[in-house]
Amino acid sequence: MLQKFIHKSTTCKLLMDTFFISHGSPTLSIDDSLPARHFLKSWEDKVFQEKPKSILVISGHWETSEPTVNVIDGPNDTIYDFYGFPKPMYQLKYPAPGAPELAMRAKELLLASGFNCVKEDKARGLDHGAWVPIMLMYPKANIPVCQLSVQTDMDGAYHYNMGKALAPLREEGVLIIGSGSATHNLRALDRSDGSVVSWAEEFDTWLKESLINGRENFTNHLIIRLSSCKLLMDTFFISHGSPTLSIDDSLPARHFLKSWENKVFHEKLKSILVISAHWETSEPTVNVINGPNDTIYDFYGFPKPMYQVCSTVTPVSLVSSSIHQLFIF
Repeated sequence: MLQKFIHKSTTCKLLMDTFFISHGSPTLSIDDSLPARHFLKSWEDKVFQEKPKSILVISGHWETSEPTVNVIDGPNDTIYDFYGFPKPMYQLKYPAPGAPELAMRAKELLLASGFNCVKEDKARGLDHGAWVPIMLMYPKANIPVCQLSVQTDMDGAYHYNMGKALAPLREEGVLIIGSGSATHNLRALDRSDGSVVSWAEEFDTWLKESLINGRENFTNHLIIRLSSCKLLMDTFFISHGSPTLSIDDSLPARHFLKSWENKVFHEKLKSILVISAHWETSEPTVNVINGPNDTIYDFYGFPKPMYQVCSTVTPVSLVSSSIHQLFIF
C-alpha cells in the first residue's frame, strides 16, 4: 500500500496557481512607504513558496492588435515605459532570462484554441507592468519570463477564452501572472486623503466576489457592469498661439500637442466640444455638420503651406458624427 502511494505521489503534477497583481505606480520599484512593495518582497517566503519553472506575464501595458509573445534568447531588456519619474528608476535593471520555449508553447495553445493569428516579437523586453512586480517577487532574476500582449479593442469574453486556452501551462510548472489594475482612471482619483474612491471600491468588490463565487456567464455580467460605468472626461484650456503652430516644428507647444494621445491624455474620446474665441456670435451657436468639417483658414498673410493643411480626422460628436463647436460671445 505504501509503495503504491509513493508511486502515485511521484506521478502527480504540481498545479501552479494563477495570480492577478495590481502593480500600482512605477514608484513601487523604489518607494518603501508603499505597502504593496513589502507584500511583493515577501512573496517567496510568505505568499507562494513553490518555485515556478518559468513565468508568463500578461501586462496591461503591452497592447497589440493580435496576441503577441516576446520570444527572447538571453536576458530580457528592461523597458522604461513611464515618464517624469525619479532618475534612480531609470537605472534599475531586471535581466530575467527570456523563455522562448514557453513563448512558443503559449502560441501553440492559443492557435489550437481558435486564435487565428499569434505573432512573435523577438526584440521586445519587459515593460514596467511586468518587471516592476516580478523584480520584487523574484529579485534574483533567475526564472525565465515571457510576456503576452493584450488586445484592448476586444472584450472580456475574448480574454477569458485566452485564459482558458493557456490553462494547461499550470500543469507544466508555469506561473501565470496578470499585471495591471482592476480600475485605472487616474484622473478621477482623489489623492487628498489617500482613501479609495467609492466607484473603484465598488467595482473591485464586485469583481472579486464574482470571481470567487464563480458567477455564471461572468463575461456577460462584466460587459453589463462596465456599460453602467460613467467615464468622467477632463476639460482643458489650450493656448494655440500663432497659426504657424500648424507647421513650425521649432515651437515647443507643437511638440506638446503632438504628444497628446501618447503622453498627456490617453482616454479614447467619444466626441470633442470646442469653444474657440475665433467664432463670435450674438447668441450661443453650435455647428451641426453631417460629414467632415471644413477647414477654415481665418488668418491672412501667412506662409502658403498653411493654407494647404487639412485635417483628415472625422471626430464623433456628443450627439452626432461631427465635432460640435459652441462659441459664447
